[in-house]
Amino acid sequence: MRRGEVWTYDPVLGTPGRSRRRLGERVHVASTEEMDAVDAALRAAQDL
Repeated sequence: MRRGEVWTYDPVLGTPGRSRRRLGERVHVASTEEMDAVDAALRAAQDL
């Protein structure tokens, strides 16, 4: 995942994900800060 890459937003989980775009799904471009937060969250989840 690189800065500027488009991620879809999962309204159920409330987290960005790589799922295919569905009709009406909001899409945003991830910023560096968001990517750092996502990376940290993924690492924390893997440690559990």
